[in-house]
Amino acid sequence: MPDKVYANGRRVIHAGDRQTFVAATPDACKTPSPSGPVPVPYPNTAKSSDLGGGTKKVTIGGSSVAIRGAKLRTSTGDEAGTAGGGLMSAKTKGAVSWGSCSLDVCFEGQGVIRFFEPTLHNGNMANASSSSPGDSYMVAPEDPETKCLHCGKPFEDHEFPELNSRKRC
Repeated sequence: MPDKVYANGRRVIHAGDRQTFVAATPDACKTPSPSGPVPVPYPNTAKSSDLGGGTKKVTIGGSSVAIRGAKLRTSTGDEAGTAGGGLMSAKTKGAVSWGSCSLDVCFEGQGVIRFFEPTLHNGNMANASSSSPGDSYMVAPEDPETKCLHCGKPFEDHEFPELNSRKRC
């Protein structure tokens, strides 16, 4: 069974996809020093194999799938910030969650999480919202005369099902 499944043109995240998520901005944590706690920026990463709260019955390649409400249970990289944790989250090794999901592709009644969904690292710290690695967004140009590079048709002839669907999770 393939482990690459797509929803709305983006790959669905699951516990077996061997992906690493890196926060776009460093996680500034209070770090012990001789003169007292000092904020030090640390990289913050998490692995999809640490998925919690994913699907129970629907799997991709035998692995649980990330759906709305799921998290990567532990992030790493900021362990040295032991003098109070992150400046925004007051945590170290916090969970990674997603800020959005597919609105029309659902597993077990919840929207699936796809690559490039906004992520919140280290227990949802507000200063580290970023996009997960993966497919890039496609934005249609504003010039109506511009044609699609793949099929040669005008962009207004294209359908974007995730925008037009009436079914929502």
